[in-house]
Amino acid sequence: MHLPERWANLVFSTAAVNTTVWEGDPQWPIRLVLRTIYYYEHMFQAVTGYYTDDLTLLSGLPAFVLDGSLGTTAPQVTMQGSWSFSAAVSFQPGHGGIASNQTGNIRDDRYTWFE
Repeated sequence: MHLPERWANLVFSTAAVNTTVWEGDPQWPIRLVLRTIYYYEHMFQAVTGYYTDDLTLLSGLPAFVLDGSLGTTAPQVTMQGSWSFSAAVSFQPGHGGIASNQTGNIRDDRYTWFE
């Protein structure tokens, strides 16, 4: 209940039942990469006592976070000391779509925003 990023999407429509087409969230790939970084940073911090800007230290981090297979750029992690971080991810150039020029950000407190 306290993890809104894991809630389902609900679509309201006046169309006939089962005829509405779900178009999805165009920012979903960026959101997925950011949330994955968030969770792995917190697992790392629980063991070491600090966050890191070196994503290769995050044991078990899924390949899609770094390899661009979701059409995203390599994440940029910024540290504020060793107790706080923020990460930024964009779509790769030429991605297209309505979210193509947006950069997603997440902080260590799970606050997420797009620019």
